[in-house]
Amino acid sequence: MAGVGGVGKSRLVRSMLNGFRPACPDGVHVVDLADALDPQELRTRVLSVFGLIEAADDFVAPHGSWCGRALLVLDNCEHLDRSCAELVDLLLDAVPALRVLVTSRHVLGVGGEHVFTLLPFDVTGATDLETARAQDAVRLFAARAAVAVDDSNWVDIVRIGRCLEGIPRALELAAAWSRQHGIEQVVQRVEANGSIDFLTATIHRSFTLCTGAQRALWMRASVFEGGFDLRAADAVCGDPADPTASEVLDLLADLIDRSIVQVEREAGRVRYWMVDGIRQYGLGRLRELGEESVFRLRHLDHYLCVAEDARRSLSPGPVDRDIAAGLRKDAQNLLAALEFSFVEAPRPANSLPLALALSDHLLLRCAPAEAVRLFGEVLSVNRMPSADRFTAQLGYAAALVLVGDVRGAELIASYLADVRDDGDEGLAGRALFISACNRLFQGDAKGALSEYGASRRLLRHDDVAFRIAAVSASAVCHAFLCNPDHALVAAREAVAACRERGEVRSCSYALYASALTRWMRGECSRAEHDLTDGLRITRRFGDLVLGAAQIELLAWVSGTSGDHERAAVMLGVARSLWHLAYGKSTFWPQYWSQFHDDCVRTTRGTLGEERFIAVLQRTSRGIQGLDEAVALVLGSQPAAQSAPGRTLLSKREWQVAELVAEGLTNKEIAARLVIAQRTAVTHVDHVLAKLGFTSRTQIAAWVVDQRQREQVQ
Repeated sequence: MAGVGGVGKSRLVRSMLNGFRPACPDGVHVVDLADALDPQELRTRVLSVFGLIEAADDFVAPHGSWCGRALLVLDNCEHLDRSCAELVDLLLDAVPALRVLVTSRHVLGVGGEHVFTLLPFDVTGATDLETARAQDAVRLFAARAAVAVDDSNWVDIVRIGRCLEGIPRALELAAAWSRQHGIEQVVQRVEANGSIDFLTATIHRSFTLCTGAQRALWMRASVFEGGFDLRAADAVCGDPADPTASEVLDLLADLIDRSIVQVEREAGRVRYWMVDGIRQYGLGRLRELGEESVFRLRHLDHYLCVAEDARRSLSPGPVDRDIAAGLRKDAQNLLAALEFSFVEAPRPANSLPLALALSDHLLLRCAPAEAVRLFGEVLSVNRMPSADRFTAQLGYAAALVLVGDVRGAELIASYLADVRDDGDEGLAGRALFISACNRLFQGDAKGALSEYGASRRLLRHDDVAFRIAAVSASAVCHAFLCNPDHALVAAREAVAACRERGEVRSCSYALYASALTRWMRGECSRAEHDLTDGLRITRRFGDLVLGAAQIELLAWVSGTSGDHERAAVMLGVARSLWHLAYGKSTFWPQYWSQFHDDCVRTTRGTLGEERFIAVLQRTSRGIQGLDEAVALVLGSQPAAQSAPGRTLLSKREWQVAELVAEGLTNKEIAARLVIAQRTAVTHVDHVLAKLGFTSRTQIAAWVVDQRQREQVQ
């Protein structure tokens, strides 16, 4: 049983010993090696347990008639891992019926070894008192702190669990500290220092047990934020000047075996990451050596190459989904490199390609004010006119529009004049799109509608995402101008275009436009269906502002349907997301504000002031991000609304989904539809991705649910 220090390996094994005894007639024998000093002491302790003796020929041999149908538990043996591996090998040769259970931060690497990695507690998903009480991390902290989890403290305890990354030993130490200083003081301490504050001794012990090369990789890899891949590790952590240095991959494997580095596999990609306390320890050691800037520069150079490689996916034209997915994974590293380029790097002009690679992250997942700051700094150190600078200027203007800054309109007008002089109609189309968004936010839906149309005429044919966004936004304009029929036509056109072109992210905007239109037409059930489908996509891409708008619209839909309690819940969730995005509880341009005010007034009047405020506060307190908000919202959906709908799939993909539900293989699907087997595989992958599923069984169950819902409708 492997795992990071403090994760609870020894305690879990000891709690299971009684369950092992019936299968071990010769007993369960525990040898604690935490204080064993050398290999000789290890041998002495283990051999004495079984009455074994050392033999000159074989090192160990059975004594008497003992059959060895026993379980040997070697606890805390990471500091003697090689000696333990040798001894276990010899014991199993001498006593084949013996079973050995080892707890260690390091994998032994002996033949026949089965590794179970014990992970920290899951600290995600607590959005209210009930879900908080169900979390293992919360229960452990509360038990050790001798407190009851209630409305007054559950948010703080959940926050402590997150900051300590669910590591049981850190939670216990923090709980003990809270008895003297109070939970509020613990929150301040862990938010400032994380798990390293309570696990320094444990992490230091792991560090001392590593070889020099392993320590070097640990320290160098600490400059990564949010994980890294092998290519990044080679570029940043390798030592090309030393031909005798160990390969990075081999050293990574060593650190994985020692529970320093963790591995995650997703869609065929392998990424590595460290628990933040371990990463911070390594970074501190690197800083002590005076080498942090050296490897920060390497980090900057590598992610500059990543940004340059991604250029074709960020310019007007079709988006390479693999590159876009890679940029989302590397967003934290790109952001760290961008910040470093401002303050310490000797080449601040490198910030421009990094900012372009981060455009989606800055405009979707960052607070808009932070996007304004970063784009502004990039433009201040990159003053030479270029197509890249103009693209960054558009990002800056878009961020200004999102915060309601009037400078956005002035900048867009000057950018349009410049780009028209250069004759680049595609970029002019993008600038017009942002100008139209500004008009819509300022309350000029008629002017915005005209500019969205002009934008579509100028945008390149293969600039699919912007073209679909212009259609979706036109639907919103029609809705606000009281043209519901035109709005529905435009919304349907946008959804159909998404299905035809495989534009998953754009579909969330199209579905929002469709839901707004259907709500205005009184079609609340279909509006809610579109919103829940769209929220799944929004969650996948991390679009904070759109997620807040979708959940706000769900509040309006719930209120119109007469479910005012649920409307209050949705208002509370949306309020949390608005606060995360803007630092205040609401942000509404002119058209949206009247509907928000109407919903609040009606919900408050129906529930009463006291009940309304209580629901609002209770719901908003536990939301720390978009993931939790969407989880709470989807968890509150009626069963009929909880599954994604057919609108996400093209006609062909729906046919494939139906055949999967019939139990057909990919080869059989290809034969039935007269397509290549590889094409069938691609369609199945698209269905899984769009619906957020991981198995064909989920597709089959979903198809059955869709058919039943359609019969009801």
